[in-house]
Amino acid sequence: MKTIIVFLVSVLIYTTTSFSQEKDADTLKIKSVTVQSGQGAITSGLYVIGSAGNSKIDFEAIFSSNDLYCSYRWKLFDDIVSVGPSGGYFYNSIWLGPQMFIFLGKHISTLSWFCFSAGEIKFDGSAETEIAKWRKMGFINGVYFNTADWFGDFSVGLGYTSINWLKEIPKSVVGIKLSNKFGEANKWTYATDISYELRDKKMLY
Repeated sequence: MKTIIVFLVSVLIYTTTSFSQEKDADTLKIKSVTVQSGQGAITSGLYVIGSAGNSKIDFEAIFSSNDLYCSYRWKLFDDIVSVGPSGGYFYNSIWLGPQMFIFLGKHISTLSWFCFSAGEIKFDGSAETEIAKWRKMGFINGVYFNTADWFGDFSVGLGYTSINWLKEIPKSVVGIKLSNKFGEANKWTYATDISYELRDKKMLY
Protein backbone atom coordinates (compact mmCIF):
# COMPACT_ATOMS: atom_id res chain seq x y z
CA MET A 1 0.00 0.00 0.00
CA LYS A 2 2.77 2.42 0.89
CA THR A 3 4.46 1.78 -2.48
CA ILE A 4 1.22 2.64 -4.29
CA ILE A 5 0.90 5.91 -2.38
CA VAL A 6 4.50 6.90 -3.16
CA PHE A 7 3.85 6.14 -6.85
CA LEU A 8 0.71 8.30 -6.88
CA VAL A 9 2.55 11.16 -5.19
CA SER A 10 5.31 10.92 -7.83
CA VAL A 11 2.71 11.11 -10.62
CA LEU A 12 1.14 14.15 -8.94
CA ILE A 13 4.48 15.97 -8.76
CA TYR A 14 5.26 15.17 -12.41
CA THR A 15 1.81 16.26 -13.60
CA THR A 16 1.92 19.48 -11.61
CA THR A 17 5.39 20.36 -12.88
CA SER A 18 4.38 19.68 -16.50
CA PHE A 19 1.24 21.76 -16.15
CA SER A 20 3.21 24.65 -14.68
CA GLN A 21 5.73 24.54 -17.52
CA GLU A 22 3.05 24.54 -20.21
CA LYS A 23 0.61 27.01 -18.72
CA ASP A 24 2.52 29.36 -16.44
CA ALA A 25 6.20 28.94 -17.19
CA ASP A 26 6.30 28.81 -13.39
CA THR A 27 7.81 25.45 -12.49
CA LEU A 28 7.48 23.67 -9.20
CA LYS A 29 10.81 24.23 -7.44
CA ILE A 30 12.26 22.61 -4.34
CA LYS A 31 12.23 25.15 -1.51
CA SER A 32 13.69 23.11 1.34
CA VAL A 33 14.59 19.64 2.62
CA THR A 34 14.42 19.14 6.39
CA VAL A 35 15.71 16.26 8.51
CA GLN A 36 13.73 16.32 11.75
CA SER A 37 13.87 14.34 14.98
CA GLY A 38 12.08 14.43 18.32
CA GLN A 39 8.34 14.39 18.95
CA GLY A 40 5.79 17.08 18.22
CA ALA A 41 2.01 17.18 18.21
CA ILE A 42 1.63 15.13 15.02
CA THR A 43 5.13 13.83 14.23
CA SER A 44 7.62 11.67 16.12
CA GLY A 45 10.92 9.94 15.42
CA LEU A 46 13.17 10.66 12.46
CA TYR A 47 11.54 12.37 9.44
CA VAL A 48 12.54 13.77 6.09
CA ILE A 49 10.38 16.72 4.99
CA GLY A 50 10.42 18.01 1.43
CA SER A 51 8.82 21.32 0.46
CA ALA A 52 8.28 22.61 -3.08
CA GLY A 53 6.21 25.28 -4.75
CA ASN A 54 5.80 28.15 -7.14
CA SER A 55 3.83 31.41 -7.12
CA LYS A 56 0.49 29.55 -7.00
CA ILE A 57 1.10 26.20 -5.29
CA ASP A 58 2.62 24.76 -2.10
CA PHE A 59 3.50 21.05 -2.04
CA GLU A 60 4.85 19.21 1.01
CA ALA A 61 5.79 15.57 1.62
CA ILE A 62 6.94 13.98 4.87
CA PHE A 63 8.50 10.50 5.00
CA SER A 64 9.50 8.21 7.85
CA SER A 65 9.80 4.44 8.27
CA ASN A 66 6.14 4.03 9.22
CA ASP A 67 4.21 6.89 7.70
CA LEU A 68 3.85 9.20 4.73
CA TYR A 69 2.18 12.59 4.52
CA CYS A 70 1.51 14.78 1.47
CA SER A 71 -0.33 18.06 0.98
CA TYR A 72 -1.10 20.03 -2.18
CA ARG A 73 -2.25 23.57 -1.45
CA TRP A 74 -3.23 26.64 -3.46
CA LYS A 75 -1.99 30.08 -2.42
CA LEU A 76 -4.71 32.70 -2.05
CA PHE A 77 -4.99 36.36 -1.06
CA ASP A 78 -1.36 37.33 -1.74
CA ASP A 79 -0.01 34.16 -0.10
CA ILE A 80 -1.82 34.79 3.19
CA VAL A 81 -3.88 31.58 2.83
CA SER A 82 -2.63 28.17 1.67
CA VAL A 83 -5.44 25.61 1.33
CA GLY A 84 -5.95 22.22 -0.34
CA PRO A 85 -6.20 18.44 0.05
CA SER A 86 -3.86 16.30 2.11
CA GLY A 87 -3.47 12.60 2.71
CA GLY A 88 -1.19 10.00 4.17
CA TYR A 89 -0.45 6.60 5.58
CA PHE A 90 0.23 5.97 9.27
CA TYR A 91 0.93 2.47 10.63
CA ASN A 92 -1.38 0.74 8.14
CA SER A 93 -4.08 3.39 8.45
CA ILE A 94 -4.94 5.72 5.57
CA TRP A 95 -6.16 9.24 6.26
CA LEU A 96 -7.44 12.10 4.05
CA GLY A 97 -8.67 15.62 4.62
CA PRO A 98 -8.58 19.31 3.67
CA GLN A 99 -5.92 21.50 5.25
CA MET A 100 -5.55 25.26 5.56
CA PHE A 101 -2.69 27.47 6.74
CA ILE A 102 -3.04 31.21 7.39
CA PHE A 103 0.19 33.21 7.47
CA LEU A 104 0.10 36.43 9.51
CA GLY A 105 3.41 37.89 8.39
CA LYS A 106 6.71 36.02 8.67
CA HIS A 107 6.37 34.94 12.25
CA ILE A 108 2.82 33.75 13.02
CA SER A 109 0.76 31.05 11.31
CA THR A 110 -2.35 29.01 12.05
CA LEU A 111 -3.37 25.49 10.99
CA SER A 112 -6.90 24.14 10.46
CA TRP A 113 -7.09 20.48 9.44
CA PHE A 114 -10.10 18.18 9.09
CA CYS A 115 -9.19 14.48 8.80
CA PHE A 116 -10.87 11.18 7.99
CA SER A 117 -8.99 8.09 9.09
CA ALA A 118 -9.64 4.62 7.65
CA GLY A 119 -8.61 1.44 9.39
CA GLU A 120 -7.27 0.74 12.84
CA ILE A 121 -3.82 1.92 13.83
CA LYS A 122 -1.75 -0.90 15.33
CA PHE A 123 1.92 -0.36 15.92
CA ASP A 124 2.87 -4.04 15.50
CA GLY A 125 2.08 -3.77 11.78
CA SER A 126 -0.68 -6.41 11.86
CA ALA A 127 -3.65 -4.20 11.00
CA GLU A 128 -5.50 -4.54 7.71
CA THR A 129 -6.52 -1.15 6.35
CA GLU A 130 -10.21 -0.95 5.52
CA ILE A 131 -10.42 1.80 2.92
CA ALA A 132 -14.20 1.62 2.56
CA LYS A 133 -14.97 1.92 6.26
CA TRP A 134 -14.10 5.28 7.79
CA ARG A 135 -13.67 4.75 11.51
CA LYS A 136 -12.49 8.14 12.68
CA MET A 137 -12.71 11.79 11.87
CA GLY A 138 -11.57 14.86 13.70
CA PHE A 139 -10.03 18.30 13.74
CA ILE A 140 -6.46 19.46 14.28
CA ASN A 141 -5.98 23.17 14.94
CA GLY A 142 -2.83 25.03 15.83
CA VAL A 143 -1.18 28.41 16.33
CA TYR A 144 2.56 28.76 15.70
CA PHE A 145 5.27 31.39 16.12
CA ASN A 146 8.68 31.31 14.45
CA THR A 147 11.63 33.67 14.84
CA ALA A 148 12.27 33.32 11.06
CA ASP A 149 15.41 35.31 10.18
CA TRP A 150 15.95 37.01 13.54
CA PHE A 151 18.99 34.83 14.33
CA GLY A 152 20.32 34.19 10.85
CA ASP A 153 20.27 30.50 9.90
CA PHE A 154 19.08 29.42 13.37
CA SER A 155 15.40 29.70 14.32
CA VAL A 156 13.13 28.87 17.23
CA GLY A 157 9.49 27.87 16.83
CA LEU A 158 6.79 27.79 19.49
CA GLY A 159 3.43 26.13 18.97
CA TYR A 160 0.10 25.10 20.43
CA THR A 161 -1.86 22.28 18.77
CA SER A 162 -5.31 20.96 19.66
CA ILE A 163 -6.20 17.43 18.46
CA ASN A 164 -9.88 16.45 18.58
CA TRP A 165 -10.86 13.00 17.31
CA LEU A 166 -14.56 12.24 17.60
CA LYS A 167 -15.47 9.92 20.48
CA GLU A 168 -12.08 10.53 22.09
CA ILE A 169 -11.00 12.96 24.78
CA PRO A 170 -9.35 15.99 23.11
CA LYS A 171 -5.70 16.61 23.77
CA SER A 172 -3.50 19.68 23.50
CA VAL A 173 0.22 19.88 22.89
CA VAL A 174 2.61 22.79 23.40
CA GLY A 175 6.04 22.53 21.85
CA ILE A 176 9.30 24.12 20.84
CA LYS A 177 11.19 23.45 17.60
CA LEU A 178 14.85 24.31 17.07
CA SER A 179 15.98 24.59 13.44
CA ASN A 180 19.23 25.34 11.68
CA LYS A 181 19.66 25.92 7.92
CA PHE A 182 22.75 24.89 6.00
CA GLY A 183 23.98 23.96 2.53
CA GLU A 184 23.63 25.71 -0.80
CA ALA A 185 21.07 28.53 -0.67
CA ASN A 186 20.13 27.30 2.83
CA LYS A 187 17.74 24.72 1.34
CA TRP A 188 18.74 22.08 3.90
CA THR A 189 17.53 22.22 7.50
CA TYR A 190 18.02 20.11 10.61
CA ALA A 191 15.27 20.44 13.23
CA THR A 192 14.32 18.86 16.53
CA ASP A 193 11.05 18.97 18.51
CA ILE A 194 10.40 18.91 22.25
CA SER A 195 6.75 18.99 23.36
CA TYR A 196 4.49 18.67 26.39
CA GLU A 197 1.09 16.96 26.25
CA LEU A 198 -1.27 18.90 28.52
CA ARG A 199 -4.05 16.29 28.87
CA ASP A 200 -1.83 13.48 30.14
CA LYS A 201 0.82 15.81 31.60
CA LYS A 202 3.80 14.18 29.90
CA MET A 203 6.86 15.25 27.98
CA LEU A 204 7.23 14.26 24.31
CA TYR A 205 10.75 14.13 22.90
